[in-house]
Amino acid sequence: MKYIIFSMSHITRVVGILAFTVFMLGAAEVTAQCEGSLSVEKNRNSRSADEDGAMFWLELKNTSSRSQTYMLSYETLKEACGNAAYGERGPNVTLNVAIGEGQQRSNGYTVRAGQTARVMVLVTVPEGTPINRWSCIEMKAATEACTNSPLTTTLNVFVPDPSQG
Repeated sequence: MKYIIFSMSHITRVVGILAFTVFMLGAAEVTAQCEGSLSVEKNRNSRSADEDGAMFWLELKNTSSRSQTYMLSYETLKEACGNAAYGERGPNVTLNVAIGEGQQRSNGYTVRAGQTARVMVLVTVPEGTPINRWSCIEMKAATEACTNSPLTTTLNVFVPDPSQG
């Protein structure tokens, strides 16, 4: 009877190769789940917010091979933004952001493979907000599997002087 003897270095090497293979397969799966794009309809990322606010239509496209549920969120960027020809270039002002329409406001959207969802975003100006200033709002769409690298697009919103409207 013959015995096969494996050295400890041989076993360590085999375990390392298996662990690397499993890791790479998992990474490929996560990458596939993060496929898609987030953009503003007709690339109209900049708007003025009058007394009714500024409405944007986002296009959330799923380019993966299966349905994905995206959670939408936003963040007011700290860096000054906007166009110096229109208003002051100072710190961004904080505005109200509502995702979705009317009674169907939601942050979660399921998009079938290869399809695009349209999502309304309404940005309104709270009372007392400085005028002639900008707010840059980064919209984010992430699936459960790719929260660390969400799809993003930026909304540029100008707060005009209502007396000059």
